[in-house]
Amino acid sequence: MSFGVVKRKDLKNVCCKFKLTNTGSIPIGISKVDVSCKCISANITSDTILPNRDQLLTITVDPNSSIGYLNKVVFVNSDADNPVILLRVKGKIIE
Repeated sequence: MSFGVVKRKDLKNVCCKFKLTNTGSIPIGISKVDVSCKCISANITSDTILPNRDQLLTITVDPNSSIGYLNKVVFVNSDADNPVILLRVKGKIIE
C-alpha cells in the first residue's frame, strides 16, 4: 500500500489500514505482528479472526523518522495455512 507523498511538518503520523479476512471455516490466531523498523508500528483489532470475518490492521508511520522514499515491511504471523503474511507500506516524506 502506498500513502503517497506527505510533508513531514504537516502530519504527526501517517496511517495505513489493511483488512485481514478469514475465508476459512476455523478461527485463525494471530501470534505476532512484526515491523521492519522503529519508524512504524502496527496494531490489530483482535488476535483472532473468526471464519468469514475481518480484522483491521493499522500501520502507523512516523514521518519525522526520515526524509525521502519509505519502503517498509510488516510481517503478520498466524496459525493459518499460510503462516506469514508480508505487508508493504511505501511512500515519500518531504520537508
